Amino acid sequence: MSISDLGTARLQAILEAQARVAAAQLDPDGVMALTASEAQSLTAAAGGVVALLEGAELVCRAASGSERRSIGSRTSPTDGLEGQVISDGKAARLGSAACAPLLRDGEVWGIVKVVAAGDGGLDDEDVATLEVISALSATCISHAFQFLAKAKESRSDPVTGLGTGLSLGERLESEIARSRRAGEPLSLALFEIDGFDSLESNRPGSEEAAARLVAGILRQGRASDVQFRLASKQFAVLMPDTDRTGAEIAAIRIAWAIANAPSEPQPLTVTTGVAQPEVADAYTFITEAEIALRESKEALAAE
Repeated sequence: MSISDLGTARLQAILEAQARVAAAQLDPDGVMALTASEAQSLTAAAGGVVALLEGAELVCRAASGSERRSIGSRTSPTDGLEGQVISDGKAARLGSAACAPLLRDGEVWGIVKVVAAGDGGLDDEDVATLEVISALSATCISHAFQFLAKAKESRSDPVTGLGTGLSLGERLESEIARSRRAGEPLSLALFEIDGFDSLESNRPGSEEAAARLVAGILRQGRASDVQFRLASKQFAVLMPDTDRTGAEIAAIRIAWAIANAPSEPQPLTVTTGVAQPEVADAYTFITEAEIALRESKEALAAE
């Protein structure tokens, strides 16, 4: 049976299922879990599976119904029904199971599979249904992984590997909630490299070298501290269970370490600003730290 032979009711059900899968497309795990569940439901099977090719293995990434225990299992991509489907690139049925390939640019990169409660529980219409589901879901799953990769990039500075401002905002929210529950202080320290804009004119690559040096020193802090690069010359350290005095002392130590670290073409210095606001929300934390940083810069300029 071909896809064109599917009845109107079955096609309508597939389209409705696909709309639900597409609605979850920002989350790869959610898309795959929903794909497995919808495949199971549309074919009246006992369980559904989505497995992806990862290196030399076929890894079950999502499952529903009777197949839930198979999540995380790894098998050879050349064995059984799955191996046949991966090799041929076409949907097939064997015994109580039916399987269809996930295709990207004509290449198989995974499978969608359903398993009936007993032999003979699946027919040609179920195979055709599964073929449609896999074709439509492949795009959603692929887009979800692409979105996730871009989201990770936006949360990680490519030069230093530190979290970005977006990452800081997200982490602040969770740390503020944690500090409230535990009744512990929370501080935020900002560091801005002095004369950063003139570094590149003195020696090409100096800006990136300076950023990496500062990031390396920031990482040498306490294991509980979290470091971020907010802009080309500005960094932040989130300090859980640290009051303002402790954060100011830590900031001074970091600034001293940076000033005494070997660097070319000239020693680096940083200006700091520390915040521990009474009103604990992410916006107030960052704003007060920016104000403290600006005040420090103005005080240095007045000397």
